[in-house]
Amino acid sequence: MKVKKLTFIFFLMIFVSIFGSGCAADFQLNGKVLVRVNVNMPSHGNFVDNLNRVVLVVKENNSQESFLFESSDTSNIFFEIELLPGTYTFQVEGYENDTMIFSGEKRNQFIDKENTNIYIDTFYKSGIIDTIIEVDPDIFERYNITSAKIIYQEETEKRIEEKNINLVKMLTEVSKEVCPSTWIIRFKILLKLKDGDLSVESPSLESEFNLELAPAKTKMIKFRVYFDKGDDKPKVKVVIPEADPIVNLKGTIEKINGKLTLNWDYSINNACFYIYKEIQITEEEYIYEFLAKTNEKSYTVNLTKEDYDNISGVAIKAYFNGKESNLCILEKKDIRLINIEDIKEIHAVYNVDTNKLSLSWDYKYSNVKFEILKKERNNANYELVSQISERFFTTDLAGFQFWNVERIGVRVVANGFKSEISELSRDDIKKVSLNVPFTSSTMYLLFIRSFYDTDNDGIGDFNGVAEKVDYLKSLGVDTVWLLPFNKSKSYHGYDIEDYYDVEPDYGTLQDLDNMIKVLNENGIKIVMDLVLNHTSDTHPWFLDALENTTDSPYWDYYIMSLDKPRNTNHWHYKFNSKGQKVWYFGLFSSSMPDLNYDNPRVIEEVKKIIDFWIDMGVDGFRLDAAKHYYGFDWNDGIDKSAELSKKLESYIRSKIGDDAVIVSEVYEGSPEILSRFAPMPVFNFSFMYNIRDYYEGRDNLLKDSISWVDSLSSSYFLNVYHFPFIDNHDLVRFVSKLVDVKYKNDVISATKQYLLVNALLLSLTGMPTIYYGDEIGLRGWKWHSYPWDIPVREPMQWYKDQKGSGQTYWTKKFYRGISKGNAREDGAIYDDPDDGVSVEEQENGYSILNFFKEFINLRKEYPALAFGNTKIEKDWKNLYVLKKSYNFQDVLVLINLDPTYSNTYEIPEGYKWVWYAFFDGDNYEFGEKDKMILQNTNWTINPRQIYIFVK
Repeated sequence: MKVKKLTFIFFLMIFVSIFGSGCAADFQLNGKVLVRVNVNMPSHGNFVDNLNRVVLVVKENNSQESFLFESSDTSNIFFEIELLPGTYTFQVEGYENDTMIFSGEKRNQFIDKENTNIYIDTFYKSGIIDTIIEVDPDIFERYNITSAKIIYQEETEKRIEEKNINLVKMLTEVSKEVCPSTWIIRFKILLKLKDGDLSVESPSLESEFNLELAPAKTKMIKFRVYFDKGDDKPKVKVVIPEADPIVNLKGTIEKINGKLTLNWDYSINNACFYIYKEIQITEEEYIYEFLAKTNEKSYTVNLTKEDYDNISGVAIKAYFNGKESNLCILEKKDIRLINIEDIKEIHAVYNVDTNKLSLSWDYKYSNVKFEILKKERNNANYELVSQISERFFTTDLAGFQFWNVERIGVRVVANGFKSEISELSRDDIKKVSLNVPFTSSTMYLLFIRSFYDTDNDGIGDFNGVAEKVDYLKSLGVDTVWLLPFNKSKSYHGYDIEDYYDVEPDYGTLQDLDNMIKVLNENGIKIVMDLVLNHTSDTHPWFLDALENTTDSPYWDYYIMSLDKPRNTNHWHYKFNSKGQKVWYFGLFSSSMPDLNYDNPRVIEEVKKIIDFWIDMGVDGFRLDAAKHYYGFDWNDGIDKSAELSKKLESYIRSKIGDDAVIVSEVYEGSPEILSRFAPMPVFNFSFMYNIRDYYEGRDNLLKDSISWVDSLSSSYFLNVYHFPFIDNHDLVRFVSKLVDVKYKNDVISATKQYLLVNALLLSLTGMPTIYYGDEIGLRGWKWHSYPWDIPVREPMQWYKDQKGSGQTYWTKKFYRGISKGNAREDGAIYDDPDDGVSVEEQENGYSILNFFKEFINLRKEYPALAFGNTKIEKDWKNLYVLKKSYNFQDVLVLINLDPTYSNTYEIPEGYKWVWYAFFDGDNYEFGEKDKMILQNTNWTINPRQIYIFVK
């Protein structure tokens, strides 16, 4: 607000009253008068939007002085002023540009010490309706006008006024001053035919028109009375005085902010324009909904997507001097849409271990939202995942869920409008992992079925492995190889029915996903047993090929024939429902038909399977039966099999990276054949055969077993060059062989020798692999008849009596006809409650379990022991000395496997004795040593002793 005029006298009065009368005891401060102007609009209309400014004039009744105040805030109109006590007149005027559209006045007296609120009622200025009646000459020639009148009906108040008019000329104009409102103007005329038949009814004509009259405005309407020669009767119609037409109407909608901008040309200045939304009701019917009024030749308004969808166009009408133009209509199809700018680039990362999918992007506009969408395999449409305001998004997506995602999309949403979808394929999403480091570089071969049960069905499961993660950590292993867990018809899992699902006995894909996450978060990698040589004979591929033969898309997935092969060795046959005899090749069994790797489609299927399990978070693969991918006998096709293995190794590393754990099973003791698979690492069957045969040592045992591995380092750079082992799921458990055969039930001697050879295993660089139960001396023999291999895959023994939480007993149903041992009691043929073979019985003291824990954890404590370059210092029957060097650390390992003879070795200066195991004579102890740094010393290594030195 601002004061427009204030006289000198008024200032002088205030000055005198305040300063001149400062000593007067009865002096009072001015009262504060709060004048609030309320626009009391008639109930028939609201024209406050027309206001530009409001003026307040204050007059003191005893003088001629006045004060002028002005406000441009037309939404909350009030004035606060200070006046001396007295009587004042307050006049309020509201203006649209220079036209006053309402006014109000109030007189008020107030005394000192009082604050007075004054409310002034205001009233709109009347407008004028000019009605023109035009009567055609034909009417005057044919008829006498009996009566004519104009009826004014206010739509909201229902007030009606009539005005009779005398029509004696062709044009008659009638002006009527009325309050602003919406009015119905109705014209009635009664005619009488001149010289006509008196029996003919006199025509009564009527027409009406609705108009909105704004304050202080004039609206013109015209009624025309004429004779319609076609219908041979008089008529009346409304003729609106037309203003010039609006031309060049154009419109754009910016989707990003929903702004509809209209521009047009008009020949007359100072015209007023009414803007409407056109809404189509039926195919031929439209309504026009008032949107805004402007004096400019352009207008911008915000539209939501819902508004846009509801309109069929926009329309504008011009008003000038009581005339109005025809509607100028812009159809929606002609409104130019300015699309929302797409997101240029999406950064996407999926952590296969934590199952976190993270998306991020840049976008220059604010106040927008973003829709996250996904399109799954075999689905043509996107599915909404979330709508957010941030420019990043993170969600949990299990591995199998991520695999099902074909594309991820993000689009901008503003005011209900949407941009095009910015998308990327699943292959474009960067995959990362927790990068679980190698620590002990020791792998634990785990048979889930036998390990730990969480749902009390006697069968181990994924949740059981996760629950025992602390046990695995205490053991010191950093990698777990899981025997096959795909859906299979056999207990062992090597005849797979579905490569993309898991064995229901073990749980669900979600359970597996959780297990992988738990182990990875605890520093343990997961290696999957990938069975690619063959499938089950109940796999859908095979069943389709068997039934549809050469018409099946899977016929060439296998090695199949409708004709009997010349050599039927390892060939089998089945009859399909048509009675056809179908031959197929299966090296291992009739229930395991071999895949045909001469078919490129099979290799592509294999890559797809690998991709799925990488997305599930596995850290590597053990390729089962890699020696037999090609060929028709046990030693046939080795070179081609090696080449395929190399290609798969390269493909896996390209997906996981150099830290991938990859190993092939090449069931062969010849280093020459094992070397053919390089750079694909293999299990060191050469070491296994040698150490099992020469468990008490022999000269050149190490040279013959591992020297071939050292030669690979000059040609390839690998994280692991070989996987030495002593036990696995296909072998008689070595401890049983020692106890029952080699040492004739001398358990003490057998156990000592068992620990010695495992110490040699765990001293090797590479990734030594131990079989579950090795760490407690679990027993087991393979049978040459039923139950075949099951006894070497028996339940892990957690408790002395094989009873307790998590204990498995799945073997009991397989042992129903077997009475040996505790087969019927707890499903363990080779379990004896008093044999000391259980985790519970070995938690303390110099147990097999604690020996394994200590030695594996030595590999963590002294990295040279796990990762060092190996120099074989001594390779004698009664002394093996390995010098291992890694990152400025040297480790010396001295092991005497011989139970009878000693040997000596000079320990160079600077080494420190850190660990020992004495199993000679009656000794049975092992543990850490904390000796001083040694000088050159000649050491005697007695039978069955181990020394470890570090520098």
